[in-house]
Amino acid sequence: MIGRLLGGRYEILSRLGGGGMAVVYKALDRLLYRPVAVKILREQYATDPEFVRRFRREAQAAAMLSHPNIVNVYDVGDDGGLHYIVMEYVEGRSLRQVLDEEGALPPERAARIAIQILDALEEAHHHGVIHRDVKPDNILLTRDERVKVADFGIARAASQATLVPTGAILGSAHYISPEQARGSPLDGRSDLYSVGVLLFQLLSGELPYDGESPVEVALKRFQEEPPDLSALAPQVPVALARVVRKAMARQPGRRYPTAGAMAEDLRACLAGRPLPHVEEEEAPADGEATLDLGRVAGRAPAAAGAAAAERPDGSARPQGRERRRRPWLWALLGALLLLLGAGGYGAWRLAGWFDVPTVRVPKVVGLTLSDATRTLQQAQLILSVADQRYSQRYPANVIISQDPPPGEAVKAGQPVRVVVSQGPEQVTVPAVTNMPQSTAETLLGARGLRVRVVQEYSDSVASGYVIDQSPAAGSPLAQGSTVTLTVSQGPSVNQVVVPALVGLGVDDALNQLRSNQLVPGKMSYQLAGYPAGTVVSTSPAAGQMVAPGSAVDLVISQGCINQAQPTVTVQGQGSQPVQVRVDLTDASGTRTIYQAAHTPGDTFQVDACWGAGDAHLKIYENDTLINPPDGDLLKGGAP
Repeated sequence: MIGRLLGGRYEILSRLGGGGMAVVYKALDRLLYRPVAVKILREQYATDPEFVRRFRREAQAAAMLSHPNIVNVYDVGDDGGLHYIVMEYVEGRSLRQVLDEEGALPPERAARIAIQILDALEEAHHHGVIHRDVKPDNILLTRDERVKVADFGIARAASQATLVPTGAILGSAHYISPEQARGSPLDGRSDLYSVGVLLFQLLSGELPYDGESPVEVALKRFQEEPPDLSALAPQVPVALARVVRKAMARQPGRRYPTAGAMAEDLRACLAGRPLPHVEEEEAPADGEATLDLGRVAGRAPAAAGAAAAERPDGSARPQGRERRRRPWLWALLGALLLLLGAGGYGAWRLAGWFDVPTVRVPKVVGLTLSDATRTLQQAQLILSVADQRYSQRYPANVIISQDPPPGEAVKAGQPVRVVVSQGPEQVTVPAVTNMPQSTAETLLGARGLRVRVVQEYSDSVASGYVIDQSPAAGSPLAQGSTVTLTVSQGPSVNQVVVPALVGLGVDDALNQLRSNQLVPGKMSYQLAGYPAGTVVSTSPAAGQMVAPGSAVDLVISQGCINQAQPTVTVQGQGSQPVQVRVDLTDASGTRTIYQAAHTPGDTFQVDACWGAGDAHLKIYENDTLINPPDGDLLKGGAP
């Protein structure tokens, strides 16, 4: 896959990671010369209509969202059976990497990260999109600590059915809400539960619920209140702990009604103000029975007595809420029967649990694989390699992260899952000779390579262009390594460079030749994709070095083969002017045909002129494409 060009535009540079459905690569957008992230559906699912449908739904859901804290979606396509989405490339770390490397965060920093996540979710929920998989792996932090929420891969519009056809539970077991674990219909409050779990982990360095299987984690979520965050992490302010507790209420109705409300309380925590959405003495989120007791206690004695209907034998008849709880009990009983039905294995493990000593997990991050194995063996634990990843920070065969974390109490003989470094990722050095220095640096930087520039005179290569490179093109090199570019300073003797004249009027082109000590040569005329009287091409071509006084031949356009005057309406919001740019792409390439500042709501026409065949018109506002990814089609014909 490395080196492949998708859609004739996106060059795959390196693998960033992968999930159950797709693999994410870093790529270079060769049209705009910027790094992007490309998510490609795994090949085994590409022929499955349901997976393709879900994958395309991700693009549609994410494309609706435009927010500084959400990863932007640029493009979506299909190339030879490969379904892909092109997204913003975020330079930084995932929140999972931050937790692995730093552990618990200071309360103020954790709250500021959570606020940005909630701001992103508020935007998504406003458009009817539930994320469904809020977890550290899907939260990216830029170098200046700006949050970017990624991977709406299992998000679905709230107006659609919220259960997958197979009945499978989507999401990660430690972070999903109780209703998502049950497979019940969801709304935005399910995401808020996940943010509560994530904030609990950021503040304490630990997960509120853990177990040997997803079922065990789910049962704890149904049966138990989360641990007391203030007791587990005394440095956490009481008000912040109350925000986490409300977000993690087992019943959705006891949580925050919106992401904006939770963010408002977190901002109040940071400012030392009272919490607008949490009562001072708010009751703990106990089971449904606790809620009934609170209501009954508030009634008059007579009303409470009248509410309890009797059976024929005089005993109290269960009231409506108690009857409504029975499906919960049946669901819990069903889950327990599943556990007990595995040949008695679960019961045998439970019986032997108390005979196994408890040990503390040692820290193995930063150790070599062999040293980590010995360290865990001495602690009566087993090393299990969960994954291998490229790393700029850790050399090959060194442990990057571990689960359970250091210091956690576990039973002897349990596995400790580790991620092992493969060292810096190897990339292929691209060919950048005869390119402008700025273009060469962009290409190398997109592959994670550093650049060192050496300058020398050249009689054959124009000033500012690359003469040579080391290592040579095609060489394998670790990301972060340096490529040396030899860049021309121009000729050491008296020579001049042919200026760029294409697109200029004849008079302007002749003035440019004279100012560069050159003279016009043969001038020919033809129909072209440029307005009449403009230069179509030159010989010698722009950038070549020639002796002063040399003649330059010019080809002049006799007029457009095809032309149109499409109308453009500026879509920006507010009263601030926006920079509008219109690009036209035809068989000869892409060029800018209009650029100016406009006020939102302005309407104007542009003169589009192109060669044979069809053309595409792309409109940008402040460098953001506002019309379809391929631009508006302009139909044309032959001369």
